[in-house]
Order: sequence, then C-alpha cells, then structure tokens
Amino acid sequence: MDQGPDIVIPLLYAAKKYCVTNLETKCREYLENEICVDNVCVILEHSSILNEHTIRAKYFEYVLENADNVLKSEGFISLSKATVEELISCDDLICEELGVFNACIQWAKKRCEEKHMNSSEDKNLRQELGSILGLIRFPLMGIEVFAEKVSDTSILTADEIIALFQDFVLKLRHSKFNNKMRRSSEIVFSQKEHDVGTLTHTGTEIDCFSFKVSKTCKLIAIGQYLPVNEGVVKGQVEIYKDESLEQTINISLTHSTDSIETYVRLDKAFPLSPESVYTLRGKLNGQGTYQGHKGKTTMNSDGLDITFMLPKTSHFQGNCLSTGQFPGIVVRSC
Repeated sequence: MDQGPDIVIPLLYAAKKYCVTNLETKCREYLENEICVDNVCVILEHSSILNEHTIRAKYFEYVLENADNVLKSEGFISLSKATVEELISCDDLICEELGVFNACIQWAKKRCEEKHMNSSEDKNLRQELGSILGLIRFPLMGIEVFAEKVSDTSILTADEIIALFQDFVLKLRHSKFNNKMRRSSEIVFSQKEHDVGTLTHTGTEIDCFSFKVSKTCKLIAIGQYLPVNEGVVKGQVEIYKDESLEQTINISLTHSTDSIETYVRLDKAFPLSPESVYTLRGKLNGQGTYQGHKGKTTMNSDGLDITFMLPKTSHFQGNCLSTGQFPGIVVRSC
C-alpha cells in the first residue's frame, strides 16, 4: 500500500465499518511502519477516534521519544486539548521545558486564530491554554531561562511569577507548578539507598564525595535528603572542580509527607568533563534528616559512566562514601 495517511486513515475507517478484514490489516501494517515526525500527530489523534489502541500506544511513545522535533511540527498545533494535556503531563516526555512552553503557546495561538481572537494578546493565550498551563513544569526551566523567556509576558499572573522566583531563589516550594523532573535527556544517578537512620546537623559536620564522568555532560541537580520531622534545614552545597571552588548553592530543605528526598536544581547547568574530578561538599544546620547508605562506586546509564570516590585531600573529608546526605545527582547528556 503506497499511500499517505490522509488516504489510509479513511480507508481504515471504512474497512472497520464494513468488516473488510484484509484491508484493515493492510491499513494497520502501513500505519505501524510509516511513523515519522510529519505524520505522528495526525495519526495519533485519529487512532483515538478509531479505537486503535495498539497503534496509538506506538505513536504516543514516538512523540515522547522525539518530543524536541514533534513539538515544533505543524501537526502538534492541530492536536486536541485532551491529547496535548496527556502528552505534557507525562514524565517521559523528552524535551526541555522551554520547548514545552513554546509549543503550548503555538498551540494556543492556533486556537485563538480559529476563534478569530487576537493571538498576540497574552490574556487570550492564557484563556485558550486553560488547564494546560498548569501542566507546564516552569520550575524545571531554571531562573535564567524563566526570567528571560517567560517572566516578562502576561501568560502567568504576577502572583504566579513571584511564587516561581521564590522557588528558584529560596529553593522552597511556593508555586503550584510541578517540579518533578522529566526523563528527558536528564539522567538521575541514585548513588545511595534510603537508610532507616537519621543524620544530625549542627552546622559543623561536612558531608562530601567526589566523582568523575566518562564523557562531557552537565550537572543540573543535586540530591538532598529531607528533614524527618516538620520544619526546615538550611545550609550550603559547594561544587569543586578538582580542588577549585566553582559554585556555592544555598539550600533550604522542608519536611514532606510525600517524599524523603529532593533534587535541588542549579540555576545554570554546571559543565562536567572527563578530564577533571568534581567534589560536592555540603554543610547543613537544623534538625535531623533522612540518610542514605550502601553507596555505589560506579554507575552507568545511557552510555555515561560515573565513578564515585572519596575526596583525596583533607579539606574535603566528611562522611564516608557509603553513607550520607547526598542521595544522588542528576546530569544532562550533551
């Protein structure tokens, strides 16, 4: 069958309606084998209407894996609101959050144009986005991207913008927007397992470890165990390249009934190269936090090897590599 989806989809509909089994089979074979960026959104939408669940699952997975390109395609802006919501609410969507935001804005502009509304007015875009806006994970953008690309629009309210800046600066949850990391090209290296014990923090204890990477990538978030009881623990985490202090991060950790750990995102991704050794050095003050144990020394994911090790100099000495306050790190492939 050498036809495009604009022919095959109506054929499949007719074959199903009139029970032409052989034609149904050929249509399905075509759709399962001809998936690409240009047609995926059209077929994804029609597969729902036709109750072709196997085809829909395959096309949905393709969008998640190729979201960088699909979200920029003409097909994306023609998707139904329900399908857009389903896609951008998915943790496995492989795309930078700014790309998600931009795609949703283009989708909303298309809806405005269809209704003869002014698509250049942010209030109209917000109206058309509706519940989609709440699914965009603005906290994942980082403060620089958010400040430059989002905060000077009226897509978000003043209160929402203030709350997000508080998220970025104070490292506390003030905004209503989801801050869970997507799978994306980000790799979570969970170096430790949760232990039943707790760590005490008086502002003098130092917790640190060193690590090396096998290829160029970027450090984007640092794991921290949360307080065991109600309250807040504050402190700093320092990032060293070899023995040179490169960055200091002020952190504030709040007890949660839903989680024992959090990943504190850096305002700007920190570049890592295989030629250097990196050290994370933390010092907290406040009540006890959960802790990790059984720390791994080597990990691999998506072709990236990380070797964890004890710091070599006395300046960095702290808890041993197998236990401590750092559950892991998150890196982004380059």
